[in-house]
Amino acid sequence: LSSSSTFLTIPNSQFWPSSFLSFYFNTFIHFQHQYPKKHPCFSMLPPNHHNHPNNHYNNTADLTSTSTSLPSTYHHNGAGGSNGQNAPFFETLPLMSTNNKSSSHRAAKAKSIRNLTMNLVFLLFAFLIFMSVVVLLIILLIWQQMKDNDPQKHLLSRKFAIVGDWGRHGLYYQNDVAQQMAEFCRGEGGNDQFEEWDQESAKAAATLHSVRSNTRDALRASPKRDFHSSCYEVVSVGDNLYETGVSSPDSNEFDLSFGLIYLKHEQLNIDWRIMFGNHDYKKSPHAQIDYANRDSTHWVSEGLYSAYDVKMPKESDGQFRFITLDTVPMIQNYWKLNASINHTALYDPSDQLEWFEEELDKAQREGKQAIVYGHHPVYCVSDKDPSETQNMQEAIERLLVKYKVPAYISGHEHVLEHIQILYNSTTEIVSEEAHVVNYIVSGAGSRTRPIPILHPIRKDMRFGFSEGGFVGMTLEPTRILFQFISHSGDYLYEFDEERKR
Repeated sequence: LSSSSTFLTIPNSQFWPSSFLSFYFNTFIHFQHQYPKKHPCFSMLPPNHHNHPNNHYNNTADLTSTSTSLPSTYHHNGAGGSNGQNAPFFETLPLMSTNNKSSSHRAAKAKSIRNLTMNLVFLLFAFLIFMSVVVLLIILLIWQQMKDNDPQKHLLSRKFAIVGDWGRHGLYYQNDVAQQMAEFCRGEGGNDQFEEWDQESAKAAATLHSVRSNTRDALRASPKRDFHSSCYEVVSVGDNLYETGVSSPDSNEFDLSFGLIYLKHEQLNIDWRIMFGNHDYKKSPHAQIDYANRDSTHWVSEGLYSAYDVKMPKESDGQFRFITLDTVPMIQNYWKLNASINHTALYDPSDQLEWFEEELDKAQREGKQAIVYGHHPVYCVSDKDPSETQNMQEAIERLLVKYKVPAYISGHEHVLEHIQILYNSTTEIVSEEAHVVNYIVSGAGSRTRPIPILHPIRKDMRFGFSEGGFVGMTLEPTRILFQFISHSGDYLYEFDEERKR
């Protein structure tokens, strides 16, 4: 069989079968030379087949170790090789050159695909990590939101609404502040269906309040008492009934400035802890104590000064010792004959101050954190006689520092203020360990006065507000939170103090 094809010539037809086999064998050798160790079929070839001269395969040398006898003279296009040696006919075939280029292209394409695949896998892996972090952050945010909005959270805390200088028949800011106090006490865990009592119900409540015959039981039995207030109690830091206080527990001032203003709000139908200010002393503070003792609903007074414990809902969260002071006798100006004070009600405060230190010491020994209330501030920004705050500093500041009291809360100044003083080994009142006392004024329950702009503003003053408002205090397992709330319901300012047990 003979062919003049450009690609192949087999010179002798009688050797066709062996020539065909030899063609394929040499083809395998060629591919092993071009692509060494790329295919397991080439492992049968002699190990020295790469080393022949001029990259031509030496049939005789490489086949001496084989037992197969194959023709070794083939012609490429009928021509012999150089130096009388015949070169393998297929090494210069265009077909084989085309295949080499195709193989190289396929290898490059495969490598490109592998690189692209690896890049895609890397990007997918990075994206999965990123999305995992995002999902984790979202879960944490949702958990924190659920924790903050937990309706059971109030069960682990105690809330107090603290107001002073308020009793003015609803005038000035009194009604608005009362409304916001009710909203604050509705708060977490409050009655979502809260609705304000109508005027008729308010008058009925005030009438019951003024009669005071089994009043507490009567109001508690009323359907209007079916509510939940999130406040533990309301604290009044004095000047409860303007302008001159009362001389009798039968005075209608209790109705006009208290019952009709506050008891129309269900959330404020709770205990009111009462202290006394200079306006209450213009007649008789004892009349207000008598009013509390005559089965009065809500009005709580155990004397001119007192101490009581407040347990946290969870026993392991400990207790607080609250101390209420009667500060009027501590102010020297009130002892002057021309002072508009009922001098018969005044008394030497030395016994009270001795009792005060004993209570602080007892609280410290029992591991109870003490919080102190009084009408007159120890520090404030005011245009009043500075001797008043000086008298208070001389009377109790040293004890507040010595027994690590975190807060002293007062009224008298018709503003909201926060002054924070750090005591340490270098201050005038020395504290071996650094200690902060927060001096809080909540005297904006009704009529207010501007904070004097000509008065030098203290560098340790943190906040001041000269419109109506009150202070909300929340005792939590790990901190004490104070919030300053305006007559319009704005949360103006807040800070917290870490609990020390």
